Amino acid sequence: MSTITISRTRDEVRVKEEEVTMLHLLNGFFIWIGIVSWPLILHRCYHEIWPKSWYEYNAEEGKRPPCLGLVLGILAVSWGQLFVLFYQWARYKGKTWFGPLWRIQPNEIRDYAYIEGVTTHLAQPEGFVLLGLYLSVTWLMRWMPDSYYAFDGGIQWKKVALCLLIQDATQFLAHRLEHCVSKAFYRASHKPHHRFTNPRLFDAFNGSLP
Repeated sequence: MSTITISRTRDEVRVKEEEVTMLHLLNGFFIWIGIVSWPLILHRCYHEIWPKSWYEYNAEEGKRPPCLGLVLGILAVSWGQLFVLFYQWARYKGKTWFGPLWRIQPNEIRDYAYIEGVTTHLAQPEGFVLLGLYLSVTWLMRWMPDSYYAFDGGIQWKKVALCLLIQDATQFLAHRLEHCVSKAFYRASHKPHHRFTNPRLFDAFNGSLP
């Protein structure tokens, strides 16, 4: 690729980035508001919807915690996925509600059916199956801190932000280790992920079981 072509490509990317308007940013912001609306709304009115026996828990009694919190947690993840599917549908249809469209790999054309992408995404065992299994086992076996099972106490936003930072740092470290530990470890744990050279949004949720 010539220097002129590289310079032209960079200029085109810069122009497209400048096309992202405040409206696009607001639309993206409201997507996030929609994702968190389910847990925030229920946090305010859960006691008006369900009887106390469905959510009250006393750790000192040693009993198995009620399953309402577990079910709501899984439903909150599912609710967020509805917005993921909507976002990808809008991009698939060529809508520019969330900013201009351009291909990650402009020299490769990857056509696919939206319904096929959705069904493949939802059928990923690395996603919903493992997540649901992990949450169910850790919840029912009482491996989580006692505060996880309590519906009172409110939302501690500083701790939420800290959890997000720790999770992001942990995922970054795990990713680095998958690349750096050894070639054998990389091939077994992470190499399948790199088969996506022109990814769609659904590919971001596609893990790789050894």
